Amino acid sequence: MTMSEKIETVTGEEIRQMMVDQGWNFVREHPAKKRLRKAMPQLASRLRPPYIWYVMDRQFILCDEKQIWDHIKKDYTNLLKYQAEIGDCDNYAFELRNSFGRQGLAMGILVVMVKEGPHAIFFYANKDHKVVPVEPQDDSIFTRPFVVTGVIMY
Repeated sequence: MTMSEKIETVTGEEIRQMMVDQGWNFVREHPAKKRLRKAMPQLASRLRPPYIWYVMDRQFILCDEKQIWDHIKKDYTNLLKYQAEIGDCDNYAFELRNSFGRQGLAMGILVVMVKEGPHAIFFYANKDHKVVPVEPQDDSIFTRPFVVTGVIMY
């Protein structure tokens, strides 16, 4: 980045809106809500939002696409050995996110539902205001259909 380049920041809510604008699907109803609606309607009304959204900072710097992919290509996360429970998708996602350090970048972890079940992936928001999901196990853009159930940004 040169001195003349402006650093553009966004909030977590603006990133959520980017996801919505891109047509991403979010869990619409808490899985237990249907049962609770009948048994205890007053409790069912408190189950909002249906997805978990943890945003740890107020502002995030939009990512430079080339710098992100240069880093991902050099990063070793995709070379880690897969081990169920202790070296699986969430470990890969957090490892890749943590490899960027504490730079205040617009990135984090997505917890999603895919056909096979729950899955964790890495994501970043770029300067074109697009959110890009990345499969940290093979350093590819995540293209499988998914529904967002949780977001962690730090």
